[in-house]
Amino acid sequence: MRWTRRDVLWRGLMALLGSWLVTAPFDACRKAGKASDFVTIRATEYAFTPASLSAHVGQTVRIRFENHGSLQHNFVIDNVIWSAMVDPGKTVELEFTAPNQPGNYPYYCAVPGHRELGMQGMLHVTPS
Repeated sequence: MRWTRRDVLWRGLMALLGSWLVTAPFDACRKAGKASDFVTIRATEYAFTPASLSAHVGQTVRIRFENHGSLQHNFVIDNVIWSAMVDPGKTVELEFTAPNQPGNYPYYCAVPGHRELGMQGMLHVTPS
């Protein structure tokens, strides 16, 4: 198949739009060292939406954790935050400081078996 200029432009536009839709909710989270507005994370069986967050080193991260599932869930980043269990239909607000080292930090639900079933995501920490 030979791509036309229109095909290339259309695919580029769709890639750009897709990238914007994924990252736009987290622009508020990218202000280094300052508390951001809350980012909402929705928990269901067995996933987090969104499955990716971004923050700068040492930034205060504020999350509104909503449990839309029918089971209890929590939010864990090893050595950073370990929330209490959140009942179905409930919401909690969490706040933590992003790690001081850039890198990728997995977040997950610590209920036995939930992480293995896909209830996990990634916090991407970038330099200030």
